Amino acid sequence: MVAVAIAWLGARTGLARGMAARMVSERVGLPATVESLRIGLVPSPSIEIGGLAIAQPPGYGDEPLLTVGRLRLELPWGSLFGGSRLRAVEVSEATARLAVGADGVIYTAAGRTVLALNPDGTLLWQFSTKKPIESSPAIAADGTLFIGAENLYAFAP
Repeated sequence: MVAVAIAWLGARTGLARGMAARMVSERVGLPATVESLRIGLVPSPSIEIGGLAIAQPPGYGDEPLLTVGRLRLELPWGSLFGGSRLRAVEVSEATARLAVGADGVIYTAAGRTVLALNPDGTLLWQFSTKKPIESSPAIAADGTLFIGAENLYAFAP
């Protein structure tokens, strides 16, 4: 019971938040930050991350690629003893500044740069706008990519 209390209290420290951010960073290959971290035990084990932000690739703006206000992962009790399945995932207040085309191309925008990435994450093309980008990318039914800055930019498929 003491170990559970230590884990419960320890999750609320800056050290634990830093460890969680490093784990996310290692998985996605981009810098991440975590504002809060909580561990729950009732009705089943859970981890709740608050204020998760994943940065853009270096040189592509200060706005995060992904922000999540709250991410809650719930595990079945059996997973603590060797299983690795999730029981439930809850996400709220999430903003992803990307769109995925029918061909798997990933589009993202930040600062003054629009990026198109191949499905493997390598750069396909990039475009610089004159003014800061003010919207997430959107893809029309015909595959046209739209980005809003001071002007509306449209990229044909």
